[in-house]
Amino acid sequence: MEDSRNHWEMRDTLIIGLGHPLLSDDALGLHALTMLTGRPIPAVEYLVGGQDLLSWFEYLLYRPRIVILDAVDEGYLPGTVIRRARSGSQLVKALAADELHSHSTNLNLALALMQLRRLPLPTVVIYGIQPASVMPGEGFSPVVARAMHFLVERILADEPWHPEKYLSDATWAIPHGVHH
Repeated sequence: MEDSRNHWEMRDTLIIGLGHPLLSDDALGLHALTMLTGRPIPAVEYLVGGQDLLSWFEYLLYRPRIVILDAVDEGYLPGTVIRRARSGSQLVKALAADELHSHSTNLNLALALMQLRRLPLPTVVIYGIQPASVMPGEGFSPVVARAMHFLVERILADEPWHPEKYLSDATWAIPHGVHH
């Protein structure tokens, strides 16, 4: 049987795009993932997670870091860019209290299953934008569309896949007059 510690060391950081492509701003995680896959980033794997992380459970295992891209409703002004960084155990507690993330149930269950199976929990960095609308429709609200470029550039500057980088929580208000 393979030593799980060796398997843990061999897995790359996983960047997951979440959202529903037909629910306006909810699709931003999918779009941001597409923008990132066009950039060469070593030791990173990408996953289009859609809305269901549990169906990808085995793919989430033995990752030192998981980066989630999603619409994040924390009550900020629409278009606000949000970064939340947590250890897996901190995130299990925060998501159980429903403090973060629009797809929190799936992420919470995946992390709780890892914890129950005594598997190593990853550090999780969530990047998102406060949505203006998650109503049926294709395309982003203007304020989210303006914030999208900043979100991707912020991720590239932060390098959340780098094992020695410490990231704290942050929010950035994108001025309404900024166009990218």
